[in-house]
Amino acid sequence: MISLREFEPSDIGLIVNWSSRPEALDNTDFSDLIGDESEAYFSQMLSNRNSMQYIIQLDADPIGYIGMNRQPDDWWKLQVVIAETHLRGKGFGPEAIKLLISKVGYRGISKVFADVEARDTRTIRAFEKANFVSMGVEQHFTGGSSPGNKIRFESFI
Repeated sequence: MISLREFEPSDIGLIVNWSSRPEALDNTDFSDLIGDESEAYFSQMLSNRNSMQYIIQLDADPIGYIGMNRQPDDWWKLQVVIAETHLRGKGFGPEAIKLLISKVGYRGISKVFADVEARDTRTIRAFEKANFVSMGVEQHFTGGSSPGNKIRFESFI
């Protein structure tokens, strides 16, 4: 059984460790962060009031990350990653998404979305299992790289 605990300053080292393993954060917004960049990014997130960050735990062991950041029009963008790759495909992603959604509803959050790489079938299944609805494929351009297709998933709490 998994649980979520709030992200703490001491967890930054864990994220830096995960970011040093390309397969751990593949297909995420964090895949381009390395070392000091991931440390700076997550340090800033800790002080951001428009951000909620959690560590996913299996028993007491950290296995991943889930978080949300406020976007325009009261939407919240959700990001989830099971960083311990040997634990992927076991249903922990959808379970973590559902746990987070149950935590945030009382805070007045009602609109949540995720942009998922169109080629990332594992994460697509996770959002479908967590009752998010696909809104279709969008083309995204990032930092001079070639375009990538992402599927937007939405949920209304």
